[in-house]
Amino acid sequence: MAVREWARKTFSGANPPASVEAPKSVGDYELVRLLGRGGMADIYVGRIAVGPRTGQPIAIKLLNAQLARDQQTIALLLRECEVMKLMDHHLIVKTIDGGVANGMQYMVMDLVDGRDLAALRNARA
Repeated sequence: MAVREWARKTFSGANPPASVEAPKSVGDYELVRLLGRGGMADIYVGRIAVGPRTGQPIAIKLLNAQLARDQQTIALLLRECEVMKLMDHHLIVKTIDGGVANGMQYMVMDLVDGRDLAALRNARA
C-alpha cells in the first residue's frame, strides 16, 4: 500500500486519541512533560536516565496508543528512526535512539529550544 493511501486510511477521522496515560519512562529515558501532540505520536520533554549522559534533556516521540497496534505504523516509525539517525546537518534535529520498550514504540531526539512551527507560522500571518 502506498504511503499516501495508508495515511489517508489511517488518519481519516478526527485527531487520534492521546496515549491513554503517559508512562513515567520508556527504555532508558524518563518522560518529564508533554510537549505536543501530532497525528502519529505524542512528543515529550524527557531526560536520559542512565549512562554517561544521565540528566541530559531530550525529546521523546511516543507512538499514540491507537496507532501502536498497527504493524505498518510501527514499522514506519522504526524506519523513520533508523533513517533519521543517519542524518547529520545543522538544520535537522539529531535522532539519538529509538525502538520498542515495554510495548511502546519511541524515538529519542535532541531537545531544541525555541518556538514551534505553528507559532512561527502564526507570527508571519
